[in-house]
Amino acid sequence: MTDAFRAVIAATFLTGPFAATTPAIALTGAELMQDGRFTEGYAWGVVAMMTGIVVKDDDHNKLVFHYDQCLRSSKINSRVLLDGVQEFIERNPKNLALPAFFPVLNFLGEMCGSPDD
Repeated sequence: MTDAFRAVIAATFLTGPFAATTPAIALTGAELMQDGRFTEGYAWGVVAMMTGIVVKDDDHNKLVFHYDQCLRSSKINSRVLLDGVQEFIERNPKNLALPAFFPVLNFLGEMCGSPDD
């Protein structure tokens, strides 16, 4: 199982309880292709959620720490993050129909690689 896949599974597990109460969870990758402060904030929020939750799972925590260090060293901001996610979706159009957090996490995996690289 790849680290990017683990990240997606973790995000699905962590966001699942909010799916029924939060309309933002229903966003698709296609909606992330729209520019705006909301889509910027959404992408940044997914990354913040991924890098801010530590659980009792060493593999997950290793991935969280790796992504956190990658983002800090890159000094990426929300606009650059959204641009990267949009470019990722353009290269991988299957992400248009997926829930929006998938392409964000997939881009993060592509940008940062795995902790074992």
